[in-house]
Amino acid sequence: MECESPYFNYNISAIHYLKHAKEQLQLFDSGVIEGLFYGALDLRFGIEARLFEYIEASCLKLTLKHSKEYVATKLLIILSKGNPYVDKPGGLIIKSSGEKSGSRLYYTPVTKELACYHGKLGEMLHFKFFKNNVDWFIKQRLLPEGGRQKSLLDWRDILDDVVRELEYATSGHLLAHPTFEKLLTEADKAT
Repeated sequence: MECESPYFNYNISAIHYLKHAKEQLQLFDSGVIEGLFYGALDLRFGIEARLFEYIEASCLKLTLKHSKEYVATKLLIILSKGNPYVDKPGGLIIKSSGEKSGSRLYYTPVTKELACYHGKLGEMLHFKFFKNNVDWFIKQRLLPEGGRQKSLLDWRDILDDVVRELEYATSGHLLAHPTFEKLLTEADKAT
């Protein structure tokens, strides 16, 4: 006899949101218009999730103080206060002496561009989106010719850029930039 869990099973990791966004964008590509908007929402959640994953790993004290913040550019500033190397990729190799190759671990940052996309995606998540993009329903790209007006296909292209950026930010194994303090030996401590 199966017992139903009293908990909701829902993964809130950045990688999960990225995977779900890709599935939604595939739905859009097959003709399900809502997939574009759900994909944008998942990408926005994914950006926030990755920043919170980094903040929690780097500077827990700041997380408690700023737990109501959700704007990615502000979260990136909070993260940089905890670690000045937050915008630089980094990594390390762990191996035994004499070993030719070892385990390679990488930190991949949330870029300023990705943080800015978070705000841009917010444009898609309000009814005003349709008022600001009066030609949204045209089945062709308008960006080069239309200036500020965008069709859903223009927005689809933008979401591809966001997917690539979030894929990069979630490709690393480390949740904080590897930094090392000088190791002191007993002789160093005596001086």
